[in-house]
Amino acid sequence: LNYNAYGESVEDLIFHPATLYQRLHAWADPFAMLAEESLHQRLLETYTEDIARAEATPFLEERGAGAVMVLPDAAWSRRVSGVFGNMLAKRSPARAHAVLTRKSGDTYQVSVRAPLQCREGADILCRRFESGGGRQAAAGINHLPQADLERFTEEFFQYWRM
Repeated sequence: LNYNAYGESVEDLIFHPATLYQRLHAWADPFAMLAEESLHQRLLETYTEDIARAEATPFLEERGAGAVMVLPDAAWSRRVSGVFGNMLAKRSPARAHAVLTRKSGDTYQVSVRAPLQCREGADILCRRFESGGGRQAAAGINHLPQADLERFTEEFFQYWRM
C-alpha cells in the first residue's frame, strides 16, 4: 500500500489517495481486505511492472565502486526510483548507486545510495549540488540541471573510487 504514495504528483499514483482511503476504510479486517479487495493486486502488479522496466534500463555508467542509471520522464520512473535504488544497494552492497529520473525542464531528480558496507557519504555528495541533501546512507538532489549531469557522474565516481 505504501507504494501508492510514490510519485511527483497525484497523477503518478496508481490510486488517488481519497479513493484508496475510501476503499480501505470500508474494511474492519485488513486480512479480509487483502483477500477480497482487488486494489492490493493492482498495486502489486503495477509495482512488478515498474521494477521490470527499471531492470530493463541500462546503466549510464558502471565502474567497480558504483553505478549511475538514468530513468525516463515517466510516471513509473518517478514511482520506482527510490525503491529501485534500495534494491540495487542490496544486490551489490559494496557499490554506491545513483538513480536519476528525468524531469521536465531539462533537470533530473537524483536518488543516491551509499554502499551498504559503509553507509556514509551520500549526503556529502548530494550537498555539493544545489537542492541536494539527505542522510548519510541515502540522499538525493531535487533538481539537477542536465548541464550538471557529467559533473555529477564524475564526482559520484571520484567519491566512491576503489
